[in-house]
Amino acid sequence: MCWASLFSYQSVQYRRKNGLKVSTSEMCVLIQELVPEVSSAGVLFSCDPVTGHPWTSVISCNYGLGLSVVAASCDPDTFTLTRDVASEYKVKHKKCGNKGNKTVFQGFTLHSSSETGNQYSQLD
Repeated sequence: MCWASLFSYQSVQYRRKNGLKVSTSEMCVLIQELVPEVSSAGVLFSCDPVTGHPWTSVISCNYGLGLSVVAASCDPDTFTLTRDVASEYKVKHKKCGNKGNKTVFQGFTLHSSSETGNQYSQLD
């Protein structure tokens, strides 16, 4: 699945737009140890994934493992951060997602209670 993403529509268009060869592109695979007992996890983009702005970072997170965020199977919490010249980060915008479920280590999905679905999964 990871290798196949090298040929996704978005990946191919990105390489064409930036003058990179589609046929000779390579895939890097990173393997990390799973931390099985987490209250929440997610993804950090060090620059804005929509605008590409290098001084804006975006964090998307949910309860449990980060799989639900990566697989886009939930409406995650989103934090948009800005960084100033002194590299100080400030929260510019935050959105509390509906979340609805969390993925746990045993490989099944548990439904969050309605109280937790309307609360932030991370402290800002």
